[in-house]
This record gives sequence, structure tokens and C-alpha cells, in this order.
Amino acid sequence: MAFLEKEALQGWLWQRLQGAGFRDFGVVEAGADARSAAYESLLTEAQDKHLPYLRKTAATRADASLYLPRSTVVLIAAAPYLDAGDLGLAGAGVSSYALYEDYHRILGAALLEAAVQLPRHFRGVRARPFVDRAPIGERALAAKAGLGFLGRNGCLIHPVFGSRVFLGGLVIRGELPLVQGAHAAAIPPEGCGACRRCLDACPGGALRGDGHLDPGRCISFWTIEGEGPIPPAIQGLMAGGNYVFGCDHCLAVCPWNQGRRLQETVDPRFAQPLSVWQKGALEDLVQGQVPEDHPLWTTPASRAGLEGLRRNLKACRAKE
Repeated sequence: MAFLEKEALQGWLWQRLQGAGFRDFGVVEAGADARSAAYESLLTEAQDKHLPYLRKTAATRADASLYLPRSTVVLIAAAPYLDAGDLGLAGAGVSSYALYEDYHRILGAALLEAAVQLPRHFRGVRARPFVDRAPIGERALAAKAGLGFLGRNGCLIHPVFGSRVFLGGLVIRGELPLVQGAHAAAIPPEGCGACRRCLDACPGGALRGDGHLDPGRCISFWTIEGEGPIPPAIQGLMAGGNYVFGCDHCLAVCPWNQGRRLQETVDPRFAQPLSVWQKGALEDLVQGQVPEDHPLWTTPASRAGLEGLRRNLKACRAKE
């Protein structure tokens, strides 16, 4: 593929991804990645117990070329979203990323459409899309692509957007120029440095400091992914709090998330929360019956289900 055609392909892709809400991107080689492999090597017994799929998909997450045979490059992109505090919804009881229509739907649909259309415009080029539910080491790839660095809490921290970003992209069989993120030069080589605010702020002490966490001690895990009764120790942490879906303490205290003025940068779909999250609305909702066509089920909170949300709310109200 000639250089000009590679540039045309890159421009074609980025135009479509910007329309979905992505605001920065990079392109890296597919294949085994040292950062991803190092991350996978630190998986613990606690993670095996609560998140067994991590171990099962470790090979693919450490080598993106296994996701699409004969792939050559990965385009990885970041889509910022506004924080609940910026919107006056800090007490809504839901993690900021869930305030909007499920990003898997919005970003996933755009990436899938790009993958479908790609061969029609560029002969011989194929792509497979991914958002963070796919077995791809997206955070390590994003760091490699100059979109940020991996923080002590395990999140990718973008030098402009902070850690309030969704990640997604395309594993591509074709040729693209390798590209670093637009703000790669602003990434500090020391990463978090001496900062440990997220470690100190975590209610359950779930963060290990090496980018991994103990799911069994994490409020987000139990209110989003956990099935069955919440352990008494976690219930004690939740009592009197606002943890109906998720926990944002480690993000709220991160200095990279302070003073970010992103309203003019963020796609409106990730800046205008659904009305279901107005203070008190969720509590009233989950105590009744929620119809199948209710906007609640278009948000990430659908992952917990109605019974899960009720269980979480009950734990939060235990000391009231």
C-alpha cells in the first residue's frame, strides 16, 4: 500500500471515530506487547477467584494479533466523558461513566460500522473492532500508543482528559502509519510519581499500587460484577454511602482529574446525563417496577440488573 493510501486510510478511519466521540488516537504494531505481558503476569489468586476470564483470555490480551489472524496494527482511541461532580450529580449514587447511554453501544456501533465499511473502500484491508469487553489489553496498548500512562489504580491517565476516558479501537490487517497520541509529549515519564492518593482513598484497600486490585475488596466489583450477597465487610463500607452502582473514590482524588474543563471537547452523548440519574430518581425507580423500555436499561447500570441495584441500595441504607 502506497504512503498516500495509508494516509487516506488513517484519515478515513479517524473521521468516523471522531463522529462517535473519540478525541485522541494512536496506532501501534499488533503482536506480543511487553507491557501487556507484564500486566498479565501479575494476576493474583483473588483475581482468578472473582474474575476468572482474565486468566482465560490472558494470551489474547498480551498479543492483539491473536484477536485477528494476520493483523498488523492496532488503532486505539480515547473518548472522554464528564464527571458527575462537573454535572452536579456527585450524590447520584452511580459511577460517572454510567450516567450516559452505554458507551459500549455508542462506540461499539461506530467501530463495527467502520470495520464493515473498511473493505469496501480499501481493498484487502480487514479490521475487527473492540471496546473494553473484548479480550484486548486496551489500557496497555493505549499507553504504548501515547494516549497516557497506567496509573496506580490501573486506569489509563490521559494528559489532557485524565482517567475519565473510554477506550476502543480496531485490530487491523492492513498498513497504517504508526502514530503516537496528540498529547504524548505531555505524558510524565515518572507516571504517578510519589502520589498515592488513590491508594489512600480506596474504602476497601483494594488497590495494590501496581495497576492491579483485589476484586473481593472493591466496592465497584461487588456493585457491578459481583453476584449473590455482598460480603458483610463490603456492606459495612457501603452503609450510609452512595454506591448503588460503582465507586469513584480513586478517580475523584486523582490530581489528573482535577480542574479539567472538557465541556467543549466531550461529545454531547458523554456530557449530558440521562434524567434517570437526577438525585433521588434512581432510588424511587429501583423500589418499584422498571419497564423493559425504560432508559435505565440503555445505561451501563443494566449490567447489575434490577435485583442487583436493589441489593446495592439496601446495603447503602443499612445504617439510616
